[in-house]
Amino acid sequence: MLPLNPFDYCTDKVAKRGTALFYATFQLPEAKRQAVAAIHAFRQEVQEAVVDISDPTLGTVKLQWWRNQIAAVFDGTPQHPVASALQALVRTYTLPAPHFLALIDGIEGDLAMPRYPDLDTLVRYCDLTGAVPNALTAEILGYRDTRTIDCVRDLGTACALACVVRDVGRAARRDRIYLPADE
Repeated sequence: MLPLNPFDYCTDKVAKRGTALFYATFQLPEAKRQAVAAIHAFRQEVQEAVVDISDPTLGTVKLQWWRNQIAAVFDGTPQHPVASALQALVRTYTLPAPHFLALIDGIEGDLAMPRYPDLDTLVRYCDLTGAVPNALTAEILGYRDTRTIDCVRDLGTACALACVVRDVGRAARRDRIYLPADE
């Protein structure tokens, strides 16, 4: 059996028929649909690196590996299928490395901070984990009005906050409390 090409890997990971992402991107041209899937696959791969980790040191090592993969994306030597897909995207859409690293930093918060002290800290986490992928997606989809990026980021942060509320029980079972301690 032949290995999947990087974009097929990403699509299979996050945009399978029947998923919300599949339907959200259904009408996009194939290249943009694959690009959006690659961004979301990256987010999911990085998130999975720290989910259910009992040893934060292991999670830190995994996240460093992803930081190295982002460096490899920009120097032309990625190893992971998602990183290979991203390599094509960063050239086509001029996506900045700091955005990818910011997402990793946000997810690293899951290791460093099992409880958020206040709403501002939680919103910062949601900005990194929700708004950053949306900003990357906006670059792929294109926009004319510069105010769009602010709206996209706000929507990403709001969606991440909604996910916090939706997943309170699941997070608590993993000893993570995302609701602000001061609320």
